[in-house]
Amino acid sequence: MLCSFAAVFVFAAIFAEFYRGAKLRAKRQETSFVNGLNLLIQRNKRRYGGYIIHIGIVILYIGIMGSKGYFLLESKSMTLGESIEVGKYKLTMVDSFEKEYANYLRSGVIFDVEKNGKHVGTMKPALHAYYRSKPDEEPTKESAIHHMGMNDLYIALASIPRNIETGGIVNVQGYYNPLISVVWIGVAVMVLGGIVAIAEKSERSGDS
Repeated sequence: MLCSFAAVFVFAAIFAEFYRGAKLRAKRQETSFVNGLNLLIQRNKRRYGGYIIHIGIVILYIGIMGSKGYFLLESKSMTLGESIEVGKYKLTMVDSFEKEYANYLRSGVIFDVEKNGKHVGTMKPALHAYYRSKPDEEPTKESAIHHMGMNDLYIALASIPRNIETGGIVNVQGYYNPLISVVWIGVAVMVLGGIVAIAEKSERSGDS
């Protein structure tokens, strides 16, 4: 709660700075608030570009705080037909599959994904066994990812037994990573702020 309060405080302070400046600029130029905001940023790109970078940092911080503070991990040894619950999501292992490619064998399982009793999709984590790999090399893991708004759900497999259809056990790990997309939004905002700030330096270099 303290971290959330600090993030909201920084947001409010920066947005208040933008709002007061844009409103004053719009009043002086007798134009709209949006044009006033544009004129405000154009007048001092370095300063307001820095503010935008700070907004991006706060967004990034919120994303990291949410993804780390509410991250969930569930592990279970399962057979076909069994389910594992990760937060509000119920993952039921309904089938297995195997497909040959030119240089590797792809094998995996199919999960039905439910949220609050409603079907929201299917996920297919898999393992890749390369034909030219050394005998002691393990297959590479291909986690299944399901994007849900700002949140991500992952499923990874430790191994897949040859007798999975007759009761073989599969070791499954389910990950719920909330607000992970917010991290990338924060990075994008920081880049935007950097471009705005650099633009002023480029203009000054061109004038000189």
